[in-house]
Amino acid sequence: MTELLEDARTQYGGAVDEESITGGSNSKRRRDKESRQKAVAEGRAGVKEASNALKKGKSGGLTNEEQKKLKPYVLTKHRGKVEARKNLSRHEKQQGISGHLKTLSKQSKRLKKKMKRRPKN
Repeated sequence: MTELLEDARTQYGGAVDEESITGGSNSKRRRDKESRQKAVAEGRAGVKEASNALKKGKSGGLTNEEQKKLKPYVLTKHRGKVEARKNLSRHEKQQGISGHLKTLSKQSKRLKKKMKRRPKN
């Protein structure tokens, strides 16, 4: 260690002190276990309160969306949304499909532009 210190002093004209090389007294290695544990405990101070607050926010059973996911298919096939889609006229169905196709074509055009900008490797 002293050889390294002497080499640094001769190289930089004696302006280097030992603490700048070794890391000084604030080095993580030199801190004792108690101070490290104390620092960890300070960092975790608000974690328990935050988790308790989240748990308190959710009370009761499942939400309506969660309940719908658990229902069997036989019940959901007669849902209002499904029944409304069944009763669409031919013209309304065609409008829905053409709107969907327009959206897909726009997405494909964007994708093609993106692929052109991409660098070739």
